[in-house]
Amino acid sequence: MLRGDPKLIGLGFSVFVTIIVVELFGSPLMKSASVIFGLAVGCAISGATGYWSHDNIDAAPVGTFLWVKTFHLSVDGALVLPLLIMYVCEAVSCMPDILATAEISGVDIEGTEFNSRIQGGILCDGLGSFFSALGTGLPMVSQAGNNGVISLTGCASRRAGWCAAAFLILMGIFGKFGAVFGSMPPSVLGGMQVFLYSTIAVAGIRVLGLIAWTRRNRFILTAALGIGFIDIVQPSWFDQILDYSGSNVHLEGFEQGINLIVETPFIVAAVVAVLLNVVLPADKSAMDAILRDRDGHPVLVVDKNE
Repeated sequence: MLRGDPKLIGLGFSVFVTIIVVELFGSPLMKSASVIFGLAVGCAISGATGYWSHDNIDAAPVGTFLWVKTFHLSVDGALVLPLLIMYVCEAVSCMPDILATAEISGVDIEGTEFNSRIQGGILCDGLGSFFSALGTGLPMVSQAGNNGVISLTGCASRRAGWCAAAFLILMGIFGKFGAVFGSMPPSVLGGMQVFLYSTIAVAGIRVLGLIAWTRRNRFILTAALGIGFIDIVQPSWFDQILDYSGSNVHLEGFEQGINLIVETPFIVAAVVAVLLNVVLPADKSAMDAILRDRDGHPVLVVDKNE
């Protein structure tokens, strides 16, 4: 069935609508588990209508673990530069995720404690990516959907994170258990993720509301978002700029890494914002002298000499 089919869209909306209905009529406990209810309804509908595939479940082993089968590992020199760039991109992606999570959780979003939290998050992603590489997997990064889960459930406890980690380990060891979740129809997950990732955008807007809206900050944000929106509207706009087709695999890998940065909206926007923040002088503008009330609204000042 093709992507965008009305049946698949309806399946995704069943999850989305269920979350809204639980939020409207559910008890406080049900509201905290609205995502679970949405997934349960979507899975029930997809299972009853035949959209749930058992192929992955049947093919998955009962139990498995890393390094059960060993083989020779090597390092491909052509992949070093693009992988280094990918790791930098993941560090850039990790920091706003932690910032949004801290803001939603009601903890400090600046100062020594927050900086320590950022360092710990990047270190955790680095160690996870290292072990993932030993398991021949791609680098790991913090899941931005956690912000949406915290916003919906109201639970920011680290114990919940440890429980989630335990479930992930069980999914990795018991193949059948993990395959059940892996076989979930993409439309069901999509209906949930639309809601969760929207909460990420809301958290980002909330964080932007905490900064001082000086002319300099407006200029930086405008330039960064402008470049980022180019990637969203036209993802392939940079394809023909660095279009190498020669035999040098190292140069090709490096250009692929550059394309990864430029063609990922939030990464290129972050790079532009950081560079402008370093380059632009922190001078004052006449716009910054406008009097504002406690909510940030301009206050009309009447000149008595007129």
